[in-house]
Amino acid sequence: MVKNRIILILSIMATAVFASFYGGNIPFALFYMSLIIPVICLLYNYYVYLRFKIYQAVENKTVIKGEVTRYIFKLTNEDILPYHNIKVNFYRDKSRILGIDEDNQYSLLPGESKTMETSICCRYRGEYYVGARSVTITDFLYLFSITYPIQSNMKISVLPRIGSLTNPQLISLNADSKYNKRGMKGEEEEADCEVRRYLSSDSKKIIHWKASAKKGELLVRQYISIPNRGVNVYMDLVPLKNETELAKVIIEDKIIESTLALADYCRGKRIPFTGFFHQEEMERITISRQSDLDEFYQRCVNVLFRGMKSIDQILKWGSGDVNTNIQHIVITHYVSEDLYKTLAELIKCGAECGLILIIEDISESKKHLIGLIKELGTNTIILMFDFHQMLYGFYLYNIRPQESEILLKNCRAEITYHKIKTKSVFYPLKTYQLESDTISYDSTGPNLYGDKLMKRGAAYEISYYEINYESDTIKNYLRKISRTDGSGKQPVNQSFNNDEFRTYLEEILYNHYLENYPMEDNFIEKMREHTKLIKNEFTKLPVVSDRVKNLAKEITKSHNNDYDKLKAIERYLSAYTYTLSPPKPEKVEDTIESFLFENKKGYCTYFATAMAVLGRCVGIPVRYVEGLVVNYDDYDGENYLVKNSASHAWAEAYMEGFGWVPFEPTPGRYHERFYMWEDRKTVSTVSNSSSPHEWESILNEQAEENKKIIHLEKMQQTRYMFHICVIILGGFAGLPLIYIFILKYGKKNRFLKAASNEKAKYLLGDILKFLKMDGYKLISGETLYDYGKRINHRSDFDEITLERVFTLYNNIRYSKNEIKPEDIESMILYYNCLKKKMIKKSKWNNKVKIYFSTIAYK
Repeated sequence: MVKNRIILILSIMATAVFASFYGGNIPFALFYMSLIIPVICLLYNYYVYLRFKIYQAVENKTVIKGEVTRYIFKLTNEDILPYHNIKVNFYRDKSRILGIDEDNQYSLLPGESKTMETSICCRYRGEYYVGARSVTITDFLYLFSITYPIQSNMKISVLPRIGSLTNPQLISLNADSKYNKRGMKGEEEEADCEVRRYLSSDSKKIIHWKASAKKGELLVRQYISIPNRGVNVYMDLVPLKNETELAKVIIEDKIIESTLALADYCRGKRIPFTGFFHQEEMERITISRQSDLDEFYQRCVNVLFRGMKSIDQILKWGSGDVNTNIQHIVITHYVSEDLYKTLAELIKCGAECGLILIIEDISESKKHLIGLIKELGTNTIILMFDFHQMLYGFYLYNIRPQESEILLKNCRAEITYHKIKTKSVFYPLKTYQLESDTISYDSTGPNLYGDKLMKRGAAYEISYYEINYESDTIKNYLRKISRTDGSGKQPVNQSFNNDEFRTYLEEILYNHYLENYPMEDNFIEKMREHTKLIKNEFTKLPVVSDRVKNLAKEITKSHNNDYDKLKAIERYLSAYTYTLSPPKPEKVEDTIESFLFENKKGYCTYFATAMAVLGRCVGIPVRYVEGLVVNYDDYDGENYLVKNSASHAWAEAYMEGFGWVPFEPTPGRYHERFYMWEDRKTVSTVSNSSSPHEWESILNEQAEENKKIIHLEKMQQTRYMFHICVIILGGFAGLPLIYIFILKYGKKNRFLKAASNEKAKYLLGDILKFLKMDGYKLISGETLYDYGKRINHRSDFDEITLERVFTLYNNIRYSKNEIKPEDIESMILYYNCLKKKMIKKSKWNNKVKIYFSTIAYK
């Protein structure tokens, strides 16, 4: 569309010049015809908007959260003109249209209609609009796209989901002897509770491993069940703070669903249930019959989290005189000190108390997407081999989670390219599947590249497993398989059996079926060959001094396994200072040595490179990795935005039996990536079936109502479109004058209005064009540092050097900081010096090119 507009503007300019120089009827006719074309396109867009009709309907106006209901929308052309491009935009913040690509554009011939039947999945509780939100109409010359809102929207009521509880059990707060420590200090130690001997009928998930180790026999946790005498549930409806909108919705839904699940269980068991909460006032609900539950269930659709009373105040009000025959259960997302004190007082008075803490599952560690791995190994390295090797190692050593511990988490993400052009395909570690209909890629090495330059619109989906690197089980396993003294490395399973391996995977992957797990007969031989190639490739060292090698040995001398050695190096480097402007060494080859011994300052590339070098000095295969960090705070309501400032570098070490393990030596970055996961939580879902309806009858019922609303909507747009046409006509009439202004001052104005970092990008782009014109072309994959080294001061000036310009740009590339005004002035100084040099040495044709393609920034 941009290209078409440029062609139109150039045509108008050309006809204006032609008419000005030659005059006559034909030149002026061409000029005014070129002016009329955009007006016709705009009128066509508005005409299509007035004439076309859209109808939509859902099978059920009331659904359960997560339920899929049938949805249909119909586009109709009852006119004598064809409709070229109509795009339907859908609500996607709380619901999802299944099987329809929002980028689809529809063309309708006269008298034609198109009906699309699909399904809507409503993901969150409440009342909100679903289906078509607006339409975007594009003219036949692709000059203008105008989006019109649809006022005939459909609102749907989404009921919360009720989980089915068969035998809910809670660890009583009364039995927790360390509750005081955990409540006041928030320590992460294991809470003591009552235990009993293990019975053959008990699940292995409730084994208390620490208590069993102390007593020398298998012991299980002593759980308490919901009592038959009565339950009081206290809901925390205080507004959530410091959370994203999506996180708030998730937590609110979980609080409602937990309350409903308990209420449904108590009703079924005929246990007295009383709920307490505060909205505009303190409220009490009693549920003893199905009708009571149904009434509360319908009310939960519109429950708003605007309570003014804290959960501890609600607990005090609801508990009143302590009744030891009642169990008090608090459902909240935050345990305050006041709540802890209130619970402690009730426990002292003999009351039985329980706590359900709701934690949203979206604020995970920041995802690291691999973009570039330095020093490529052999082409036999494939994408999924790393993940398969980990599974095989887990199987050999019979690695299993302890108690309610989580080791792996199955994840899926869609990556869409927006304002970026690259051949790199980004993916996280332990990726086992990559799907795309728009790109193809080469997966023969650790770096994935598309077969063509990927830009806006390119997208693919990845499936991968997140690893709980802070789990004691994972840490101990990595220590075992990387021991340097050879002890403790004997696997539990001495041989490989396909059936046993399949059964093990179903358990360890938490019933997420993995189709492409390794089943080849020669997988073990391939893995050994793979390991040998990696060790040969990623233990190679650049020329380093003996004191670098001695430093590596000194840091790691007290450890007998590679994992702890690398952790020691990681801790050692994290004590250094992070800065975007580290001192430059006199020689490039002295960069690492200067960083380790003299300056001890640098940014992420310094730390990652240093860790790779130190790790290889003690014989560990380590690689340097560059990529992007996904920050979950950058959320726009539908997607997580990965900006240029998300560029980062880290190190990864190879351990046979696990694959690549990430390490984060950069100060301040460790806890962004590694954190202690919460225990596994059971999520209950219910599915509901619905009977089909006759869709044509539904559409006919809504047609008359939609026509009235659409007519009013289009009348409101008439005046708006008239004003737009007048403005555009006046703009095109003055195009000859605008042409001169744009040519002379347009680019400079964009530069002046741009943010500081954008100005730096403008300047760097023009500087690289001049250097290319001078015979120094930037090679694909070449860093600015290597590029400047290749030019070797041949484009330096007395006032400023090229190395200084590249340093200023690198400082903003790896940070969110704004470049300083004086640094912009330095880049402008170099640009002007280089421009004068190029004009002086160029031939007349290049001088004209420089004059028309560049501007005077100052």
